[in-house]
Amino acid sequence: MGMTPKDYPSYREIAFLLFGVAVLFIPLYLIGKNNYLLFHVVVEIFSVIIAFAIFLIFWHSRQFLSNNYFLIIGTSFLFVGALDFLHTLSYKGMDIILTGGSNIPTQLWISARFLKAASFFVAPFFINRRVREYPLFFTYLLVFVFLVVSIYYLKIFPTCYIEGVGLTPFKKISEYVVCVIFLFSIFSLIKKKSSFDSLTLSLLVGALFFSIISEISFTLYRNVYDIFNFVGHFFKIVAFYLIYRALIVNGLTRPYSIIFHELKKAELENRESREYYQNILESLHEGIWGIDKESKTNFVNNRMAEMLGYTIEEMMGKHLFDFMDKRGEKIAKGKIENRKGGIQEQHDFEFIKKDGTRIYALLETAPLVDHNGQYRGAIAGVQDITARKNLEQERERLIKSLQEALENVVTLSGLLPICAQCKKIRNDKGYWEQIEKFISEHSGAVFTHGICPECKENMMKEYHKK
Repeated sequence: MGMTPKDYPSYREIAFLLFGVAVLFIPLYLIGKNNYLLFHVVVEIFSVIIAFAIFLIFWHSRQFLSNNYFLIIGTSFLFVGALDFLHTLSYKGMDIILTGGSNIPTQLWISARFLKAASFFVAPFFINRRVREYPLFFTYLLVFVFLVVSIYYLKIFPTCYIEGVGLTPFKKISEYVVCVIFLFSIFSLIKKKSSFDSLTLSLLVGALFFSIISEISFTLYRNVYDIFNFVGHFFKIVAFYLIYRALIVNGLTRPYSIIFHELKKAELENRESREYYQNILESLHEGIWGIDKESKTNFVNNRMAEMLGYTIEEMMGKHLFDFMDKRGEKIAKGKIENRKGGIQEQHDFEFIKKDGTRIYALLETAPLVDHNGQYRGAIAGVQDITARKNLEQERERLIKSLQEALENVVTLSGLLPICAQCKKIRNDKGYWEQIEKFISEHSGAVFTHGICPECKENMMKEYHKK
């Protein structure tokens, strides 16, 4: 996701930008020379409008952003813009919010700069971390309220300007601290460049650079109407113009480019992750079958598709019940309810293959839930046990046949008295019976009569003699 040379702003874009800055400078200089108060109002109101617009765009598109940098910067700009707006209304000569001098407007100014710099410094650390928008919003709100109260009512904010003397050491040191924070923010942005659209990144770096120049200029003025104050405000408007180009124009002329960059980046990461785990699942000797909360197939590996005689594409999107008969469907409904209840279990199941034949499978199933614990589907490891099942069924059939045969057999045991001459057997009552009758009565055997070859030969000899 790194940038290539063609991804950077073109020379034409840079030239156009510089030309716009130069053209902007002339009317602003003329306004400032003739009416500095009007110049100040124009610059500050422009930056306030940009700040509020940034907040509105990114706050209302926050659900599409995985890069929380924009959420933090967008939220902060609402309160930076609000402080700048109060600074404008309190400015010496405006006579809207009477402050009795230039100290309070300067305090509001430095408060806004600290808030802006801190936000740009912190934001890169939360690019891939979860940020809860409402706690973030109320955190900024509390900071904003504290700053306003400490300046207007509690009077505990350090003095920044003394009439007839100029800027205080606190104000000057604060501007240098803000510059250092902006500098570190630039390094953090560049380090995280893969998380940004290339044009957006370039414009943001440029905005921070001009913010540094602006802050340095604000350490040099002695009067709120002098040239250094003018230069500082001019570079501030340049910085906000670049932010405007980066986050507003870039987002509107190329609709949702920042959002799409985030989605594309997430899609690429997800695809790489899917391919990695897909390779693992394809290397297994058992089938893997995933279903969604509607029991429709959303994942199978090749082994699973081969078991049922389908391709992966043919199975995707099909309902689980499409692979079983009515009896299996009834059983499967009970198993699905178990999954919804969070139960993980192992069980046998019978599926119907594409050619109509049946397959017996051993399933190790587990439910899938989201971060709220809501059921989202299930996944199963599937083994083909058809051969084993057939052997078990054949064994059970043989055992049943033998059991039935044994039930029809009566075993003769003990000593049987038999006549040595006529072969009659004496029964329990002392009577002599033919052996056939005795055995028939004491077993399930039925006798049929015939003549063996030896007896047949003897009979023939007797016949010929007669």
